[in-house]
Amino acid sequence: MSDVSQGAGWWQAVDGKWYPPETHPDPNYRQMHGSQQSTSDYGVGYPQSSSRVYSQRGSNGFLASMFDLSFDDFITTKIARALLIAMWLIEICATLVFVAVMIHKGGVGGAILSIFVIAVGFLCMILTRVWIELFIALIKVAENTAQVAKNTTIK
Repeated sequence: MSDVSQGAGWWQAVDGKWYPPETHPDPNYRQMHGSQQSTSDYGVGYPQSSSRVYSQRGSNGFLASMFDLSFDDFITTKIARALLIAMWLIEICATLVFVAVMIHKGGVGGAILSIFVIAVGFLCMILTRVWIELFIALIKVAENTAQVAKNTTIK
């Protein structure tokens, strides 16, 4: 890193500093102007040392994540699939029970209302999926923000 370019291939990041070609985030640029070393996935403005090794977030086991009281490791991403399937099964069972009761007790009117119950059950399944997606998106934003903050030094 330098305040001025040190030669061919050096590039200027958004922080105003100049970096050697092997630290450029674009592999095509590195191939044309420098080495093939892998660096940041964050793009210009987040130059990385090629010797830096980053730990993979979420790499702890489930129990270690469960009892991580610092909340550095999230379990929601590990159980989201099972949670979604469990919630869907509960919603499907509840819908089938309501439909059976309506048809048994309500006759023709109950059969017509059961179509409405099926539509509501399907809507609940969609909303469950959306809620889980929202939680996962929030967690991924938190993880990515933490990684960017960890990789960025303010001088």
